[in-house]
Amino acid sequence: MFDELGAAVSAERHDDIKLTLKKKLRTERIESEDAWDRLAKFVVHEAHRVRMPSSVLSFDNLRTQHESLVEKERKRLEEHRTENPDEWIANARASLQRSTRWLCARSVLFQGYEQRCRTCYHANWIHVGALEPVSACEVCGTSQIAPVDRPWDFRLDGFLREALKEHGLLALVWCLIKLEKRVRETFYFLGPQDLFIEFPENNRVTADNEVDLICVLDGKVHICEVKSSSRGIQIQPLVNVAKRIRPDVVMLAVLEAESPRLTEKLNELRAELEDVNIAAELLTLVDDDFCDHACLPA
Repeated sequence: MFDELGAAVSAERHDDIKLTLKKKLRTERIESEDAWDRLAKFVVHEAHRVRMPSSVLSFDNLRTQHESLVEKERKRLEEHRTENPDEWIANARASLQRSTRWLCARSVLFQGYEQRCRTCYHANWIHVGALEPVSACEVCGTSQIAPVDRPWDFRLDGFLREALKEHGLLALVWCLIKLEKRVRETFYFLGPQDLFIEFPENNRVTADNEVDLICVLDGKVHICEVKSSSRGIQIQPLVNVAKRIRPDVVMLAVLEAESPRLTEKLNELRAELEDVNIAAELLTLVDDDFCDHACLPA
């Protein structure tokens, strides 16, 4: 749902774009300027749709999406011959409301409704705390009466959306959860940091390097390079940081399943760190990292 609200390009959207490009490139030779112009217009159109996704989701939409998880839960309960499965299902359905309220209370989601102006067609967002019988369009000032027959809409906090979309927040959270599960006694971490060889004279000085996470697990220092995908992984900057900080472990954490490409990167990292006696590890996505249980957190 966060992806649909702009946190990332969903897998379904990615596949649609890829399929459309394949069709265009299969049926049309891109040789003339007109053909290149048509392709460029398509890319611009799709880029706009990716950059400007649906800004709101209704509670009915959330309920429809959640129902697919409820049905999976029902099948699991039947397979395990669980007693009173209807009670489990009722609790799972009720968890959607509880979880949505919980997210709204923490300003992860904002509750209200989107009202399109009948004059200028601007989509106005009316927050639940600003509800009035009559509201004015924020662009042209046209007054409109509040709707009486619409369910609530929900939108994602803009700061969180950009953190997920542009700064790989999901991969960072995933990495921290995976590392915390290894701990027996103590766990400390420091988030993304700019690193300087010499103390900067002012805040306009560009950092010499950066690190995604510095963690202490049961007394052992880990520095982590955290990536949302295996594309564009550069080992040498990570090695440079490791040879100055001298942690116990350098970890490459990638939010993807293990692959030959990632194994190759791990071997490259190990070879670079062998002479300084720093261990290198690879952390990758496994099937049970993300659950599909219908009972949502709150």
